[in-house]
Amino acid sequence: MNKPNSEITFADLLLLFREALNTLLEKRRILIISAFIFCLLLLLFSFFYPRKYLAETTIMLESTDMSSGAGAISQYLQLASGFGLGTTALDEDKLVTIFSSKRMLGSALLKETLIGGRKELLGNHIIELMGYKDNWEGDPLLEKMKFHSNQVTGMDLAENKAVFEIWDDFKENKIEVSNSKENIITLTIKTKNEEISKYLSDFLVESVVDFYVASMTEGEADIVKILENRRDSVVKELTKAETNLARWKDETGNRLVKAQGYLEEFPFRREVEILNVMYGEIVKNLETAKISFLKKKPVIRVIDSPSFPLEEKYLKPVPAILLGIIFGSFAGILIVLIPFILKKMQTA
Repeated sequence: MNKPNSEITFADLLLLFREALNTLLEKRRILIISAFIFCLLLLLFSFFYPRKYLAETTIMLESTDMSSGAGAISQYLQLASGFGLGTTALDEDKLVTIFSSKRMLGSALLKETLIGGRKELLGNHIIELMGYKDNWEGDPLLEKMKFHSNQVTGMDLAENKAVFEIWDDFKENKIEVSNSKENIITLTIKTKNEEISKYLSDFLVESVVDFYVASMTEGEADIVKILENRRDSVVKELTKAETNLARWKDETGNRLVKAQGYLEEFPFRREVEILNVMYGEIVKNLETAKISFLKKKPVIRVIDSPSFPLEEKYLKPVPAILLGIIFGSFAGILIVLIPFILKKMQTA
């Protein structure tokens, strides 16, 4: 192969290829053994590696649009704008971040469900069935820890630490949240327990939807509540005033009342009229606030939700054998050709 001008011709390359091919054929036993070893390893991996159960929920984020409405609704929306009440653009990225937050996972862990014939908080099921109890052995704070709170804000130190540990583990490879340009958000949960995957997905979606809707409509909800309380107070006072007016009429109904006597009626009647006007204004403002609340309230529709049996993710035997043949053959080729190439380089 040595040329005076150090040039390598196509014939040299063809000869080198033939020599390499002959070397592989001569040492094909190495390739077969390598492929067999890789097949065996991947088969063992497929049998002993725990299966993952995939729970996938797809939701669509929408906003209520009443701006095209006519008549009373349109007038109410104009009034709502006058009060500074409007709509807020939906933010899919914000919702994705909420899905991935520790607080939402903690809220889902505090929901009760039946798994394995035992009704318990989901967080306690996860601690026992997913190996956290064994991992926390020796930790004085977590070793005998159990969830008992009914809301995230009421958690003690041990519960908060447990939520962080579970969240830190899940965010690595057990929870995945993605969104598309079509306002479609997909939540994927993969665990080795089918029931945990399904119920955690359901509870997480429920917690996120409740939190997101409450956050987006907090101001409008407060206004509606204030107006409802004010309406109830006015109704109570109006009922009292109407009762006083009726009582006065009953007391004077069977006797002749002079004109001066009717002066006693004016305060009762005036109070009833004023309260009626106040009641009408409050009801009108309350309807305006409710329309604004409905307009700003986001609509989150669940398109697909997980149901039993869940999809299983694992390496099946046939793909394991095929992968073993591919990787094993490649490894065998390297084992044979690397010494061949080094030898040629030394003799070149």
